[in-house]
Amino acid sequence: MAKILVAEDSLTHMEVLRSILESDQHDVDCVEDGQQALDYLNDNSCDAIVTDLNMPVLDGCQLVQHLTNSDPEIPIVVVTARGSESLAVDALAIGATDFVPKDSLQQLLTKVVRQVLGYRVAEAQASGLAGQLRKPEFYFKLTNDIGSIPVVANYLVTTMAAAKCGNPNLRYRTATAMASAIFNAIQYGNLQIRESQILDPQHADAADCDLAVRVKVSIANSDTRISVAHEGKGAITRTTPAPGTPESFEIEQCRGLMLMTSFMNDVMFNHRRSEVTLVVQH
Repeated sequence: MAKILVAEDSLTHMEVLRSILESDQHDVDCVEDGQQALDYLNDNSCDAIVTDLNMPVLDGCQLVQHLTNSDPEIPIVVVTARGSESLAVDALAIGATDFVPKDSLQQLLTKVVRQVLGYRVAEAQASGLAGQLRKPEFYFKLTNDIGSIPVVANYLVTTMAAAKCGNPNLRYRTATAMASAIFNAIQYGNLQIRESQILDPQHADAADCDLAVRVKVSIANSDTRISVAHEGKGAITRTTPAPGTPESFEIEQCRGLMLMTSFMNDVMFNHRRSEVTLVVQH
C-alpha cells in the first residue's frame, strides 16, 4: 500500500480521486491547495502526489516548482481539465512526472500512479549503488506486451541512479518519456490499434503480434540517449494535432508525444516515424 497525497480544491473531484486511488488499495490523504500540501509534507511523508492545477493560495504549477527544487524524489502527477491545457504544459516543463486529463481519470489514473510509484521503488533499490555503474548501456528486444513497459522503465531509473545521472526527478521523467515511446511503438506502430479500440493485442493480426520493439539506451556523463524502434507498418506518433494544444489532450497517441517533447531536450524521428531517438541532458 502506498501513501498518496491529493491536492484538489473541488470537494467533488477530490472524492473522485480518492475513490479511484483507494479502490487500488492506496492510502489517500487530501488537501485543498498547494500550500496545504506543503504544510502537510512538513510533518508527513508520501510516496506520490496527485494535484489539480487551478487552486487558490498556491496553484498546482507552483506546487510542482517548489517540490521539484526541494524534494525531487516525490513523483507528481498533475490532473488537467479542459481550459487549463497551458497550465499542464507549464507543469510538465518545470517538473511534473506525468499527467492525466480529468475526462480520463477512470481509464488512466490508476495506471499512471502505479507507474510513478514503480519509479520510486526502482530509485530506492539503487540507493547503495550511486556512481558505481561504469558502462551504463542496455538493449531490449520486446514483444508486444504492454506489461513489459513498467519493467523496462524501472530498469532505466535504476540504471541512471547507479550511474549517478541527474536527480530522481530527471530520472522519473526520462523513464516516462521512454515508456510513452514504447507504448506508442507497440499500440500504434506494431499493432496499429485505433484510438477507439481497447488496448489488447488480440485486436491485431497474428503476424503483427510477432513484430518486435527494440529499445537501446546509452548513458554518458553529459546525456542519456534512448532509441525506440518498431517493426510494424504504423507510426510511433501522429503529427497532428500539435503537442500541447487542447485537442492533443484528448488523444492517447498525442499524449505520449507531449510527454516526450516536454521531458527530453531532443526528440528525433526517422522518415517513416518507426523510430524515435530521445536525448536528455543531465
